[in-house]
Amino acid sequence: MKKIGLIGLIGTASLAAAANAGFTGWQAIARSSGANTIVDVFAGFNTAGDKLLNVFNMNISVTGGAAFVQQTGVAASKWKPIDDTSNSSSADSFVTLGGFAYGGDFFTSYSSAGDPNFTNYTTSNATTIPALAGWYNGTPTSPDILAINLASASPNWTGAKDSNSAAGSLGVWVGHFLVNKGIADTSWTLSFSGSAAFNTGTNAADTRTFHAVPAPGALALLGLAGMASRRRRA
Repeated sequence: MKKIGLIGLIGTASLAAAANAGFTGWQAIARSSGANTIVDVFAGFNTAGDKLLNVFNMNISVTGGAAFVQQTGVAASKWKPIDDTSNSSSADSFVTLGGFAYGGDFFTSYSSAGDPNFTNYTTSNATTIPALAGWYNGTPTSPDILAINLASASPNWTGAKDSNSAAGSLGVWVGHFLVNKGIADTSWTLSFSGSAAFNTGTNAADTRTFHAVPAPGALALLGLAGMASRRRRA
């Protein structure tokens, strides 16, 4: 299969090209979810007019004996999010290309889809992501893929921003990972590597290793009030 681009998985170093005006690199926000940890990952951008088109050639994994958790049940146990249901408070792992606020929560974009390299995108109980997988939004005019101010999206993302995140406060939601390790456990990391295509520059690649344990003061901010899933589209 023809590859669009390639990037290795290398420690915590960022490989984002500084010359790219739009994409700044991957960002992550982590919070506790019972005995587990939720890590939401975003493509960082410079301005609110930046739009993410797709991510590709992704290499994503967890170390230190950690694993991604999928909910039980045929509908909920896939990397493909559940339309109108998967949201920022879901106790589940899934990927998305963008999202939108509705009824006090932030939901995945209904147009998210996996590319041909994402061979288990719709496979039940899939807890790994294939090498060089990618996903995109099937509606490139959708407002769901515009960069938003993550700080203003509270209470959707109330955890601590990982210290290895790219700079900036704007982003587009690309992944929601439930990891079966506590946030205070220093033994595990989430490696997130790959490329982004966007509307204000050339494709750019970045590599990050997330889950630097927050400082004690930041730990007090962790946790997310339970929010019921709501439907929003007919």
